[in-house]
Amino acid sequence: MFSVSEALRTQRELAGLGVDEVCQACGISEEAYRFEAMNEDLEYWCAVLSNSIIEFNVSSRDLVSDLEDESVGQRVWRIRVDSGPKQGLVADRIGMSEDHYSRIEEGLSPLETYAPFMTRFSGYLGVPIEYLITPEGRD
Repeated sequence: MFSVSEALRTQRELAGLGVDEVCQACGISEEAYRFEAMNEDLEYWCAVLSNSIIEFNVSSRDLVSDLEDESVGQRVWRIRVDSGPKQGLVADRIGMSEDHYSRIEEGLSPLETYAPFMTRFSGYLGVPIEYLITPEGRD
């Protein structure tokens, strides 16, 4: 079974990097770096991220890169509005309630932490985010 946590550890080890090096490059403390331990929250929110990429038919870079001027939620909102579907339809397609989905667009979900981390991690290791969050990304 695919695991984001396992993909992160595997890629870090293949690059010959220690946790301390990754933490420094990604701007987080070693205490906060719990991504390689089985983390159900990380697994869930990376699945949401992956499903959102598929639903909006955008690249991961379009969805979560270069977020200096907006939150992940603002970017998701903008992409959804530009592409046309109603919030409830998108929520249903990615497998969550509309209330839960609205929290994403309001910038009140863990994606605000996980998506920027995954962007920095993938950039530092030179692998696409899709490679880290989906088994299909390896094909």
